[in-house]
This record gives sequence, C-alpha cells and structure tokens, in this order.
Amino acid sequence: MTQHRKLAINHKKVATVFATAVLWLTASTRSTAGTSFPSLEQVTVAPGTRLSVGPNVQVDQDPNTPYVEPAVAANPSNPKNLVGASALFWTSSWFGRSFASWDSGNTWRQAEPPSAYTDLGDVQVAFAPDGNAYFAALGPSPNPEKPSSTDNGLYLFRSTNQGMTWQRRTFLRRAYDHEQLLIDSTASKGRGRIYLYTLYSVRQEPQVNQLGLLYSSDSGRTFQGPVPVATGWNFNSNLAQFSDGTLMIPYIHMDGAPGKFAPYERLEFVTSADGGRSVSTAHTIARRWMGDSKAMLERQRAGRFDWDPDTVPRYAVDASNDRFKDSVYLVWSDMRFGDSRLLFTYSRDRGKSWSQPRILAADSRGTGSQYQASIVTSRSGAVGVSWYDTRDSIGRGYNEYFSASSDGGKTFLRPVRVSSATSYPKGAGNTAFSPAGADLFKGSYAVFLTSPFGRFINGGDYMGLTADKNDTFHPFWIDARSGTYQIYTAAVRLQSGQQAPLTLEGADVTKYVALSFDRAGWDAKSHVVSLPVRIRNTSNRVLYGPFSLKVTLVLLPHSNKYETAELLNAENGKHGIGALYAIAPSSQDARAVAPGAITDGIVWKIKVNEFAVQPTISVQVNGFMEK
Repeated sequence: MTQHRKLAINHKKVATVFATAVLWLTASTRSTAGTSFPSLEQVTVAPGTRLSVGPNVQVDQDPNTPYVEPAVAANPSNPKNLVGASALFWTSSWFGRSFASWDSGNTWRQAEPPSAYTDLGDVQVAFAPDGNAYFAALGPSPNPEKPSSTDNGLYLFRSTNQGMTWQRRTFLRRAYDHEQLLIDSTASKGRGRIYLYTLYSVRQEPQVNQLGLLYSSDSGRTFQGPVPVATGWNFNSNLAQFSDGTLMIPYIHMDGAPGKFAPYERLEFVTSADGGRSVSTAHTIARRWMGDSKAMLERQRAGRFDWDPDTVPRYAVDASNDRFKDSVYLVWSDMRFGDSRLLFTYSRDRGKSWSQPRILAADSRGTGSQYQASIVTSRSGAVGVSWYDTRDSIGRGYNEYFSASSDGGKTFLRPVRVSSATSYPKGAGNTAFSPAGADLFKGSYAVFLTSPFGRFINGGDYMGLTADKNDTFHPFWIDARSGTYQIYTAAVRLQSGQQAPLTLEGADVTKYVALSFDRAGWDAKSHVVSLPVRIRNTSNRVLYGPFSLKVTLVLLPHSNKYETAELLNAENGKHGIGALYAIAPSSQDARAVAPGAITDGIVWKIKVNEFAVQPTISVQVNGFMEK
C-alpha cells in the first residue's frame, strides 16, 4: 500500500478517499512532452545454462478469497521450509494471513496470527539466523487509555515452529505505512538484529512525510527509533545489507509537491554502519520516468492494465563469498518507452558508482509491458528477477516471468514463463464490490465500498521472491487466472546446458507415488465433480514423466449401483474401467520428479449419482524410471 493511494489501514476511510484523489491529481501533471531519452542497451542473453520451471502451485485453495501483496521467505537452516504471507479482502475488513511449507513449496498449510488481530495489511515475512520466522503487518489496536478508540500501528509476530503458529512480540503505536522488514543474517556483530523501515507523517497541514528506521536487538521485544532517513515526498523500497552488516536504505524521491510533481522520480539511498542508530547523506542512483497519466488512463479505458505507479524499485545485495560479493543489484519499471520496461543496473563498489541501466527482458522485442518486478540473490550468488509480462496477451492480461544471471548481472538467461495460465485481473471475483468500512463524515455515516481490482489494479505494490538454501528460486505472485486474485508459486532452478543422456524404461510406479488433489469444483445441477489431480513422488528415487493414470475400478465390491462413478473426460473416451488420463510435464526440464516433488495437474470430470454416498475410483500409475 502507498501513502498516496492506499495509506495505512486506520479505519479512517475518508482519508483514503482523499489520498486517492491526491494521487490522480499529482499524476495528472506528469507529461512526456519535450522529453527525450538516450537509447538503452538490452542485457546480453547468456549461453549454456537454462532455467527449469516446476509446477504451478496454488498456495491457498479458497477460490473466493482475493489476496494482494504477497511476501515469502526461505528458512536459512532448512531448505524445505518456506513461509509466505499476504493481505486479503475479508468481510468489512482487511486481514493478514500466513502460510507454511515443509516440502519446498509443493504444498502449503494455512496459519494465521492470533484471531484477535484483524485489519492487517502490508504484510512482510523474514527468517532470523536461528531459524525463527517473523511476520510484520500494519493494523489497529485498542487504546488502553481511551477504551472507545483504537491506535494505528505496526505489529511484529514471531514463530518458533517454522511458521505454523505466531506469537505477538510487540506493537508500535503510530500511523506507519509500507513497512519493510529485514533481519541481519551476516557474520557481523549485529547478527540477528531486526529492522523495520517505514513511512509516516510528521505534519498534517501541510502534510510532510518522513521515512524512518526502527531497530531491535532483543528479538523484537522492544524497538528503538524511528531514526529519520529522509523527509519530504519520498517512498521506501526494500532494505538490503552488505556482508559487514552495513545497511543500504533506498527510497524514491518525488520532486515538487502534490499537484505539481515532476514526471520522474529520483532513486536514492542512504547507509547505516552502526546498526541503524544514524544514517549517511543521500546518494542518487538514477531517474525513474513515471509517464503520462492521460495516456495511462486511455490505456485502462481500452482494457489495458499493465502499469501501476505504486510499485517500487527493488534491491538485492550479493551475500555469497564469490567474486561478486557485496555487489548491489537494482531493477525497476520505467515508462520512458511508452510501455513499461524493466531497467536493471548494478554496483560493484557498494553504491558509489552504477552500471549504465539496461533493459532486462531482452527477448520481448518491444512488445507488451514488463512490470511488478522482484529481485533476490541466491546462496551461490546467482541473481534472480521475476516480473509480470503482457507479451502473450497484448496488455489485457499478464503472466509471471523469470530470468537469472550467474555472472554478477553482466548477462541474463533467456526469460522463461513461470505461470501456466494467463491472468486477467478484471475478472468477476476481482471486480465485485464489498464494504471497506464505515466512518463518521460531516455528521453522518459514510459507507465505503471497494473491489480488489479497483483497489489493487495489479495485485498490490509488490510481489514475493526468495531463494532457498539449495539455490532454488521461489516466485510468489498474485495470479488472476480464475478471475480472482490468488497466490501462486513455483520452483525455478538453474540447469546446466549439457545434460547427460538418460536411459529410461516404462514402469508401473503406483507404489512409488500418491495422488495429490487441489480444491474440487461441484456442479449441483449436473452432479459433476471437477477434481484437480497431481502425482506426488513418495519414494527416495527420481521418477520421470509423462505419467498415465489407468482407471481399474469405479465401484467397490458389494456396493450398490448408485456408488458407480462415471468418467467424462478420459483421453480414450472410456467412462469406466480402462479410462486413461495423462499427466505430461510442462517442459522437458520438468520431466524429472524428485523425491517429495509433485507434477503439474489435470482435472478429472466425474459424474456421480444423486443417491451416491461415497463413490470410489482406483487408478494404476505408469511412468518412467532410470534403468
């Protein structure tokens, strides 16, 4: 959420409405007239190494709950443990929800902060070096001195069981916004220190904003600060950290004032070498062009929703011990080309100088837009970038894309499409209006309505991306393939270009696998179940697709005729015993299914009788194994 458009959640919906008006007023002054830009090079496509994308996994199986602004973190001591979180639309309220995975993101379990804490937004997650997880979010709290009122502020929760349950550590009373969470994982003396970097107002009339840094050296029980970082019309990006513990504290600065903002933003940063007690003077990196608001409105009226001015640049620092140690990487979306393009730059000297910005998605050939970028470095120093890309849908929908660099940002691998289906954000589930709250306004109650699409045209200000201990990247994005914002993830790995040939043989692998199901659909009129089916490798050896499922039973012995299940969409047209289904890998790289991993899914269409109690289907699974 942003200070201009979405403000901190605070039950004062009137302020949010006014803030929205301010955003469009300020944007309306931006113009590209009379502006020219130097041509920029595209990043070089690296040869040899390839990217392998695993199956798309829906994190939460509730099809009717819209999620926005997801975050994800990997446990530094357990590569299979991931924790994710997101804000969601709830009845007359916002809510913060978290999820945990213990199998490298193949499946997820829902875990919520204590039920007393609702109205949570701007969620963030991170792991400490000791393996404990932390969850930060904005939200209200009862004021003990004024029982009839609430305070706005910032919660921090901790989990000591890998993200399954959470305990509140602290509540910081102030109208904070867009907090960014970082926990020191370096070998410095500040190891374990918790940082919260946030936006707040220091004066209302006229409004003056402040960026500030909060820090804790006692595992979040207490915080010091906020230490002022920058004053004025600024907005914070994510924190980054060098190997000696020095913080990089970046932000965007807008020249001008509400109604008279310049058409560009300056990307700036300060540093702190003393654990957040003080900060350096500001350094400027580059300019970000925000574009022409009239053109943006026309694009939206034409059905194109491929740009969100509230997204912010993202930073990553190489924490490995290779030759690019402490290199800083920066990616942002820029409108200087008419459509949004991702620009990428890096610094080898901790931000003193930067490479010439280059266009990241080199294979787009100028078609579509790239935006909503995230960036992270892996344990080995590889740089991973994920983003939304409209090249496949001409601006009316988007797909999640990913690319990586293994040479410090000099070259990038050819981008791969991660999402297996295109998202169309203006779907029925996202455009449905619901109450956002009510408040006194000029002597009467004003009821505020909102929709996920209207509030978050591109799923929020940021998406999630992390890399686990085994150098696997995990994009964590808001997907709208169903017409409702849902959280999806997938595993992306770097593969050597030279693969040793495999000698495989077909085999009955039934005893090595289990069936895994996503949420089923039900048509009450036709009595048809739509059942998404995946295969999970439960063995300790690698299995290979494509897999076939052969139906061997549709009626249990001694059951009455009403328990018979009828298969409607088998590939060979059979409706009972002998019906065949195939689960093919999404790519050649995804053919191998490692122990514990799952495959892409297919959907069974099963018709059941009106009086059935427990219709049953048995299948035999065939696949491939190494000789």
